[in-house]
Amino acid sequence: MELEDALSGLNQRVKDHTGEILNELEKEIIRQSWEGLTYDQMKIPGYKVESIKQNIAPQLWKLLSKATGKIVTKKTLPIVLEALEKERSRPLPPAPPPSQESQDAIAANNRGFDSYINGDLTQANKQFELALKINPDHGASYYNQAWSYEQVGDFDRAIELYRQAALQGFAAAYSNLARLHIIEEKKYDLAVNICGRGLALVQEDTVESDKIVKAALLTYLAWAWINQGRDEDALEKLQEALELERDRALTHALMAQALDNLGQPTEALEAWKNYLNKYPQCNCRDKDVWMAKARQRLKEQSGTYAINGNLD
Repeated sequence: MELEDALSGLNQRVKDHTGEILNELEKEIIRQSWEGLTYDQMKIPGYKVESIKQNIAPQLWKLLSKATGKIVTKKTLPIVLEALEKERSRPLPPAPPPSQESQDAIAANNRGFDSYINGDLTQANKQFELALKINPDHGASYYNQAWSYEQVGDFDRAIELYRQAALQGFAAAYSNLARLHIIEEKKYDLAVNICGRGLALVQEDTVESDKIVKAALLTYLAWAWINQGRDEDALEKLQEALELERDRALTHALMAQALDNLGQPTEALEAWKNYLNKYPQCNCRDKDVWMAKARQRLKEQSGTYAINGNLD
């Protein structure tokens, strides 16, 4: 099967479903996913790995799932493309066209997303607001605008918008909402409640159940529990998260912290060492805090650490 032919067919499905077509960023994520690259291995100029992994790609898989009627994730993408190629010879009933209101809201949201990608946050927010004026239930616009406000440090506004997106059924919004409550407000009870609601949501067939979203929810639930002294429970959730997504830096840092809190110095030492060696280039907002803690703990426990973050 030729990838570009399959991509063309996939693009047509998206157009039939939404009236829009895949943009070049989305196509490149599909191409590199098809080639078997992990998110960390993808080379897409102008885009951070964390942004692709936690925001752009999950929305893409959700869009493709709705457009194809199949569960599309990074892992299932090759299987879905093969199946779609086999179906191309069979006539498909045309999808009902979206309402004009829906089309206008989608168009405004897409313009806003493109402006955000190009660094024009003012124009991006104008377009997201227009989309929400046209359709106040357009969850994607709430989510995208929340992300935009978060990037400029307006966390109160971001929290409110993530909350609105969550009410529209965006599981990823629950994840980002919990993260901000933990980092910015130290509201651990609230974060636990939000993660629980998000995890319940991803079990439903109508909601995108991408493993990355669930792994994030489990990780933030564990983080809140660590701050509540529930380290054993947190360690269990972190192990579940690692089974879904091995390369989330924060999950490994939290696991090291939980092991330390539980009085398991040998295991904690290995976990801190693994975090420090493997994730020196991660784009986590709290990277400096965790890296400093890892170096300090390794210095205390083993007396050996390297200035550049690597241990022998």
